[in-house]
Amino acid sequence: MNQSNHVIQSKEDLLNHIGSFQKLEIDDLTQMEKLLKMNVPPDVWKDALNGNQELVQNTKELSYYNREIEYIHLLSFLTNITELQLYCNNISDISSIYKLKKLKKLDFRSNNIEDISALQYLSDLTHLDLQGNQLTSYTLALPNLIELTLDYNKIEDKSGLKYSPKLQSLNLIKTEIADLRTIPHQLFGLKALELYNNNILEISYLSNFVDLQNLSLGFNKQLQNIGPLQFCTQLTQLSVDDIWPLQFMKNLKILDIANTQIVDLHPLQYLYKLEIISAFCTRITDMSPLLSLTQLNFFQQQQNYQCRYTQAPQEFFKL
Repeated sequence: MNQSNHVIQSKEDLLNHIGSFQKLEIDDLTQMEKLLKMNVPPDVWKDALNGNQELVQNTKELSYYNREIEYIHLLSFLTNITELQLYCNNISDISSIYKLKKLKKLDFRSNNIEDISALQYLSDLTHLDLQGNQLTSYTLALPNLIELTLDYNKIEDKSGLKYSPKLQSLNLIKTEIADLRTIPHQLFGLKALELYNNNILEISYLSNFVDLQNLSLGFNKQLQNIGPLQFCTQLTQLSVDDIWPLQFMKNLKILDIANTQIVDLHPLQYLYKLEIISAFCTRITDMSPLLSLTQLNFFQQQQNYQCRYTQAPQEFFKL
């Protein structure tokens, strides 16, 4: 019988599978991985760990990725843990995690999670990664959250975002967002916003985020006008499909124009703070507009295309 499908019914049943807890070093990663692959209800764990909780209470950080882990009830006893990484597993039920009140960093990306309501009780969370799950809404109120990743989920309800006033980084890659007004304007401290590969039509709403420094808008095929970006004067890192509106963005340092139809670099010729340009899969052939950019130290393009340049420093041209 597959061990992960067999439900452990009692302490005795559990010990028959793993042996005595007196011989078990629960902070040993190999042992812990074995335990997390067993379907053990919380009450059975509680009975088995009675008098042995010290075995788990000293664990502060734990990381298991791509291990086919399904059951995390045991983790509810790691009451002092502050960082937990369980990405690329088969986890669907996270209801028992609400007891981990000291958690600050939590990574559940690439699992099968639909219900995240248990996370509501983790008010100390500062970093949360939920990309690649089965989420349709985000209604959590996490007041100390600084970084949130929801990429590759079909998020319709994002109302919980307004309850995270400290949020600085928000990742919404391929979440089928079309209207930016679904992002609460109360996120006054937002510095990084990933919106790559969505259905965005219009971006004037971004003027609400005056501290925005890092913005990704690439691969929004229906977006026609990025002119409003000229008012986002604090931007230092940007990914877009059109560079003409960027000529007034004097603070820009990093630019991603990969996989675009851009061929003319003239709008960049006066952006003297530019340091890095990524231009993979473009048909740019003339780099001469970049000659005046003395801070530029890295220009990267796919090898297929030959670039023509005059007196361009070799150190910033890399194939």
